[in-house]
Amino acid sequence: MKALLGWVKSPDLWIRAALGLLLLSVGFFMSPKAEAYSLSTMLTPGWSRADAMTYASSTTLTVSGDKLYRYQPGQKVRLVQSAALKYFIVTAEPTYNSTTKKTTITLDGMGVYTLANAAITYPMYSTAWMPHDFPEATVGSYTTGLLRGVEVTAPGVAPANGFVLFAKDNGAGKTQLCAQFATGTAVCFATEV
Repeated sequence: MKALLGWVKSPDLWIRAALGLLLLSVGFFMSPKAEAYSLSTMLTPGWSRADAMTYASSTTLTVSGDKLYRYQPGQKVRLVQSAALKYFIVTAEPTYNSTTKKTTITLDGMGVYTLANAAITYPMYSTAWMPHDFPEATVGSYTTGLLRGVEVTAPGVAPANGFVLFAKDNGAGKTQLCAQFATGTAVCFATEV
């Protein structure tokens, strides 16, 4: 009990404890085991740290291991190459090569961004429709009001008084645009020619 009272009465112990916690926290973020993400990058709303990514082509990159469960069409990817921040949308189901033990992810840079044959740093991904700072409404063809998408499996019923627009394969290899309402089956209103 005496030791506890000495701790409470001694402000220098409080300062040393707080300083120790601060140094421990800084040590975690600066540790060679933790990738060199800044605190602000790690705390950006809507983004999660991605696996280490490697350039494969101007529209594809790879990650080590079978990551088919992690990356899906429609997700957003943010990364840095040669000090330039770049944004992409995942456009196809990833593929896994069991020989190389790598997952390949296909990306669309919205007519603005392309992958360069350079190191990729600070890789992040997002499942959010519009994660913080994603330039969807301000770059490339988006400034003309175009909307891009990829085929998906038919979604479930839309929320009450709502709808879901989506593209799917019509079974003959053609893309169909469809709307799903809360009250019934999907209505397809356009088919690829």
